[in-house]
Amino acid sequence: MRTIALLLTVICISTASYAQVAPNKYFIAFTDKENSPFSVDRPLEFLSVKSVERRNRQGIAVVSNDIPVKTDYCHVNYHMTDKVFSV
Repeated sequence: MRTIALLLTVICISTASYAQVAPNKYFIAFTDKENSPFSVDRPLEFLSVKSVERRNRQGIAVVSNDIPVKTDYCHVNYHMTDKVFSV
């Protein structure tokens, strides 16, 4: 009985992990933010007023990770795909 339970568990886990694979979809992360026109000193240039107010209320500082990537990087990859899901 224990063997059957173990076998069923392994099958369920392997099936669930396979279901997470999205065929022909890729995640691209841009990390180079040098020469960006934005600065953490001026967050309203790239964040909404509502977002800045929420961050202030929750004590979340604006850091360099919040700065958007240069649009040139995104445009370079647009011609390589037929659909972009999120920018």
